[in-house]
Amino acid sequence: MLASADLKTWILTINAFASKGPGDQVAYSDTPLFAPDCQYRDGVYYLYHCMPGSISEGVATSPSPIGPFMNSKRIDLHGLEGIDPCVFIDDDDHAYYICGQFSAKMAKLKANMTEIDTATIRDDVVTEKGTFSMKAAIWSSATSFIVLFMRT
Repeated sequence: MLASADLKTWILTINAFASKGPGDQVAYSDTPLFAPDCQYRDGVYYLYHCMPGSISEGVATSPSPIGPFMNSKRIDLHGLEGIDPCVFIDDDDHAYYICGQFSAKMAKLKANMTEIDTATIRDDVVTEKGTFSMKAAIWSSATSFIVLFMRT
């Protein structure tokens, strides 16, 4: 994990979160983890991640944005299948889970930040046909990750 207070000096934390070896906090899988996104709520940092070769995503928690992140558990996506999870908290104070590939799918998260509110699942919120919007959504995810670590 990389962290910086000034975007000039960087600190690398090795094994802040892993699926095997030192830092293993994913008991249900030894596959590599991809596309993490971190969100803060009520004193807890939630690290969302996906795993290759399976339609599976998970979330681990930490009291610190630089980890260690602990106790990853699968997120039951209820058909909200995709990759590259992104979570944001909107002005309405609801947390929204976004994932996808070529189209973004979206749903509210329950208050525990680890479960999907199945009544709110939406497909094709943004598609590859709206390339500018899709790039903006991806940039938003990366920016929120960077901004989070600038606050440490």
